[in-house]
Amino acid sequence: MNLSCAILHTDAQTARILEEYAGKTPFLTLCGTYTHTTDALKDYYERKVDVYFIGLEKSTELPGRRYQVPHLLPGNPQSITLVLPAKDRASAKYPKANEHKEKNGSSDIIYIKAESRLIRLKLDHIYYIEAWGDYVKIFCSDEGKPILSLCSLKYMEEKLPSALFIRIHRSYIVRKACIRTIMQNSMRVVGRELPIGEVYRKRVKELVSHLLTL
Repeated sequence: MNLSCAILHTDAQTARILEEYAGKTPFLTLCGTYTHTTDALKDYYERKVDVYFIGLEKSTELPGRRYQVPHLLPGNPQSITLVLPAKDRASAKYPKANEHKEKNGSSDIIYIKAESRLIRLKLDHIYYIEAWGDYVKIFCSDEGKPILSLCSLKYMEEKLPSALFIRIHRSYIVRKACIRTIMQNSMRVVGRELPIGEVYRKRVKELVSHLLTL
């Protein structure tokens, strides 16, 4: 298994050592070396980084401090931390990154970039997602206001497991467990009525057929 990695450290000599370490490790591919936290995280979605090697002085700067830190880099445990933000790809190599699992085998958390932060979201906290220009609004049970993320609804559709979420309109994705009522042209989701788009009507009918068999 090959893992992509990135380095976040303020000391240039240590960073070079880590670069050599990554170059000599068969299953690691180095994507970049950074000294600033924001630079290290801004291309997270595009580069698909599996693991970060982070100096402990930088670990407190992580957005929201919602990272799990299950492993220290062998050989230098006092100064380097190995952080696993993209659990799905890293889980085969690092079992602790695979802690949150549903019965269908899909991860029950995702990571979303919002306002220069990387936010860890539990899927069962999401109500629905709404397209909003170049952004999406993510409505969650544990957030007082929707989370605004610079990405497309299509990106979110591909990121979310189809077993749990359904796109019902060009502007809406809903979590199936949050659907209260399904009508001919709309559905009610946690107190809000959302439209069903013509293009997505077939998949909604398939969902209804499935629910009637339960």
